[in-house]
Amino acid sequence: MKEKIRSIYKQRKGIYGYRRIQAEIVRQYGCKVNHKKVLRLMQNLGIKAVIRRSRNDNALVLETFKKAFKTQKDVTGVIVHNDQGHQYTSYHDMLPTVGAQISMSRRGNCLDNS
Repeated sequence: MKEKIRSIYKQRKGIYGYRRIQAEIVRQYGCKVNHKKVLRLMQNLGIKAVIRRSRNDNALVLETFKKAFKTQKDVTGVIVHNDQGHQYTSYHDMLPTVGAQISMSRRGNCLDNS
């Protein structure tokens, strides 16, 4: 089993964690194995998934707003809804300066988004 884990880990260049490796073992070898066992064996082997960095969503959000404000000159009264995600801080101060309104859901209440 350790060889199968090591093989999949190398095939996927160290990106896969124990859950995805467990799924690959089922797909490639047809062996049913518990994800906890895969985790334990990976720990014994001293291997773990490489954490990929997430893209810069703040820059993406700001660029999107800038493009929108260039094409639509008058945004007075436009309502931008926000669920208090971390991108919110990047445009919170910019929206009122162009005349847009901020609509924000209450913390921890996903029903506000519907």
